[in-house]
Amino acid sequence: MSSNSDIIASFSPDVREFAFQAKTSQKNVVDIYPLDAAKDYSVNSSLVNHIDYETNDLQASDIFFAGWCSGLREDDKQRAKRKNDSDGGEEIDTEDKLENFFISVQASGKIVVFPSSGKNIVNMIQSKSDILQASVEGSFIWILDSERTVKKFQYNQAKQLRSFQLIGGKDSEIVYFEILKYEELLYLCYASNDTLYIVDPTKRRPSMIAKLPINGCKSCQLLDNERIAVATPKSVLTFNYKIEALEQEWHIEVKHLSVFKDIILCQGLADNIVGFKVGTDSPVFQVRVADAHLLGVALVEEGIMIAWLNVNEPNFESLSIRDLIGNRDVVIKGQTGSNPTYTEQLADGRNGSESEEGEVEQAAGKAISNNKITKAEQIELSKSLISALESGDNDQILELLISTAWNEPKIKSFIAAQSLTENSLCTLFELTTSEVQKHPWNDNQILSLWFKWLLTLKPAIYSSFQHSKHARKHNKRLRSSLKSSGDTLPILLGIQGRLEMLKRQAQLREDLAQLNITENEADGEIETVVQEEDRESLQISGDQDDSIAYANGESDTFVDASDFTNVK
Repeated sequence: MSSNSDIIASFSPDVREFAFQAKTSQKNVVDIYPLDAAKDYSVNSSLVNHIDYETNDLQASDIFFAGWCSGLREDDKQRAKRKNDSDGGEEIDTEDKLENFFISVQASGKIVVFPSSGKNIVNMIQSKSDILQASVEGSFIWILDSERTVKKFQYNQAKQLRSFQLIGGKDSEIVYFEILKYEELLYLCYASNDTLYIVDPTKRRPSMIAKLPINGCKSCQLLDNERIAVATPKSVLTFNYKIEALEQEWHIEVKHLSVFKDIILCQGLADNIVGFKVGTDSPVFQVRVADAHLLGVALVEEGIMIAWLNVNEPNFESLSIRDLIGNRDVVIKGQTGSNPTYTEQLADGRNGSESEEGEVEQAAGKAISNNKITKAEQIELSKSLISALESGDNDQILELLISTAWNEPKIKSFIAAQSLTENSLCTLFELTTSEVQKHPWNDNQILSLWFKWLLTLKPAIYSSFQHSKHARKHNKRLRSSLKSSGDTLPILLGIQGRLEMLKRQAQLREDLAQLNITENEADGEIETVVQEEDRESLQISGDQDDSIAYANGESDTFVDASDFTNVK
């Protein structure tokens, strides 16, 4: 339940709403999508609510954290507890539904609370100090400010409920901050670059539960009242935090963790979800979104809810974890213009990394190549590319890069999974961008995909690539080339549109001309038949002359001419 620099994507705790905004759209609005299992979680644009930040003199682009709190509706609060005279005045709790409230936090210290309807601000909290980190749990908002003070607020109150100073890592940069709950346990977990701190904030004086030596914590979740799962930049770990002991490790790069019983759900960097069961080495299932961007994952009853970006709006799919377990690869097809579907491939005894390397291209979205290669051939291709990068043979590297054996899932998997050195990444980036710069109009999509996923999955390489003068000139030429082609593209599209219109007009004229010819031929046949009938009616014998009736040209009455033969 957070926001990154490009996208706001957040499920409500009960998975009845989903907040979404693509900041690249430059709209000062956050959309709230209602989710209904009865309607198969289909998107209906007419039911989407909108939080208009412009109306409230706010900027959605300033949001660095987005999440949800839940609380009783105002009218339910009046009925939530009432005295029943027949029961001796005891308070009775009524069964009232909770309402979700969207929380947006700005680094400048402003916390804004909206209802899920998007109408009217429920509460606005202004912190005196800048906010460094934030988290939400139930009806409460927790923040860490620049004074190293942790503060707790209720979503509908401006006054803080409590505050305390950090009891560990006071002088360190805090890179992670999260409130975690397991049954009756409530812990504050925060991390510096080399240590994860687990604190019990419920006591009058917060106490340190554990200090774990972890480098770069990205996400963590409680497994039970003794163990915790932690995601680092290169692996997922499980610790017994009571004795501060490492229990298990899986080598996989992920950005977010969720826990369902003893299964750890890992949201990967390659738009995939991998499930690991505690105590086993291999994944128990994997879900992949084909040709679309995975926005988020949430637990719902006995399954998971997946959101992915379909062109410019989210789509949703609910999957049963029981059905997923044992499936080597589940592919969600993020195709536009069609209902999302998914296919399953049963496990064949291979572990997750092997199956990912040897996966068969699925018929989903835009396929780069229809060539099917074996698992061994794909592994050999990856090894050859790594060897070429290490040797610095640019011609061989380029030849391997543009091989038709690559497709988007394999490119993402290679960049995310392979432990490439900084020099290899720089070489890969320079060669890819050079080819894109030289031939910006080339219809070879493979190089464009390499360029796209290098920037997406390894953004730091672009910054390090800027250090040399040669690299800066190279990037300047690349931007110039892309800008030129980008400026030209709308003109070409306009010309293409006009040509298509002229082509359709010419076809329409041809069809109309053909239609006229057909109608004229039909009219000629009708006229010929009428003329023949007229000639037959005029062939009258002489003994019938007295019976001829003439029509009076001034009226519709018929006059027999024989009545006037004797009149002179």
